[in-house]
Amino acid sequence: MTTLAKPTPIGALYANLGVNTSVVQVVAPGNNLHGLVIRTLYVNSSAGTIGVQVFADTAAPSAYGDGTKRLIFIGTPIPTISAQYSLYVPPGQGIWAVANGNGSVNMTYDLLTEPLV
Repeated sequence: MTTLAKPTPIGALYANLGVNTSVVQVVAPGNNLHGLVIRTLYVNSSAGTIGVQVFADTAAPSAYGDGTKRLIFIGTPIPTISAQYSLYVPPGQGIWAVANGNGSVNMTYDLLTEPLV
């Protein structure tokens, strides 16, 4: 009998956004009340020298390479790179993306619900 790898479920919510040198909000911190799980995350670029960064923090990064914010994923995709596992983002943190050229972020995620008492 062959054992199959445990598949990663896709999220109920999704974002497919073009990014460039302007910071783009993917999920607002105010929408993340109980935490969220990024199920799938892909970044794409128009050229292999363009980096795409994804941040999770309470406020947006100022620009590409902002070292004061939580950088959770970076890629210089040729043309696509993906996260290899799910990522948990604590409550109150949002998701932002920015590139140093033209690219995109494709993500599925789930907003967690309030724990049962």
